[in-house]
Amino acid sequence: MNQEHPTPEEFFLNRFEVLQKQHWIFETFEGTGTLKFSGEMYFSGQWSGVVEASSQAESQLLVTEQAKIKGTIRVDRLLVAGEIIDADIEVQELYVFPTGKIFGRVKAQKASIEDGAVVQGQLQFKS
Repeated sequence: MNQEHPTPEEFFLNRFEVLQKQHWIFETFEGTGTLKFSGEMYFSGQWSGVVEASSQAESQLLVTEQAKIKGTIRVDRLLVAGEIIDADIEVQELYVFPTGKIFGRVKAQKASIEDGAVVQGQLQFKS
């Protein structure tokens, strides 16, 4: 693992415990509406609408480099290596990799934004 800039997958697997449920959405997937999951999800597709955990406790979403999401995200931990536009994001923890881009509103308790990442819009820290 590169100590300066781990890949999103390396970071995700080394930083957080592996939960019982994993979901994978591949880059050929495109959809709209409301996407609900539990546990953790690796998202590589394209989505317009809402992405949320059925229970925000211990939920983790990794938006991979290939992914594009437009809309609302409600999860416990959000890791962004791809692009989120027209964002309305509410999370406990936010990590944005150097390839990550967020355009819109973000409300987080903790945030880590790597050099090279783009976050444009409103970033609000909640207690």
